[in-house]
Amino acid sequence: MPKDFRERIVFYYNTFAGVYDLTEFFRKGTRKAIVNASGCQPGDRVLEICAGTCELALAFTREGVQTTAVDLAHHMLCIGKKKSTFPHLDFLETDALLLPFSDHSFTVVVTSLALHHMPEPIQVKVISEMTRLAIDKVIMLEWHTPETPVRKTIKGLLIRLMDVSEYIQPWMHQDFSAHAGLRG
Repeated sequence: MPKDFRERIVFYYNTFAGVYDLTEFFRKGTRKAIVNASGCQPGDRVLEICAGTCELALAFTREGVQTTAVDLAHHMLCIGKKKSTFPHLDFLETDALLLPFSDHSFTVVVTSLALHHMPEPIQVKVISEMTRLAIDKVIMLEWHTPETPVRKTIKGLLIRLMDVSEYIQPWMHQDFSAHAGLRG
């Protein structure tokens, strides 16, 4: 019987938590762009799922936004906790499908470079859960799929070197708009 994808994620990210932020330069500028796109103001509530070492959660928190960071990987959240001195940043170690919050609990729900680690049916469930929890917006940052086959192949190879996700190739070939529940 194959292992659940979560086991691989937890093992990988707990193992490399201490060096994970060395790759943060790849995402330079994206954190601030997401905060700006959210329209959040001090006092708003944000949930970041699959928060990793909490760089995005910290970006929201620095703007005075009450933020909750959720991740499966204990060691990743520990790194985030070490980086935070903010009383309005909370941490929760749990699965993105087992979120203990009421409907419409957060102004904005975000995730960054996490969905491609999940099989497509789980991606759809996670996005549905994000939608359930959001009052205003759901924001997802993911790898862009190039339009041309040559660029798609080159980018796929480069991403594969940096990212051990077993679902990265299916991610690059799927069409979310085909899912009726994700339109609009």
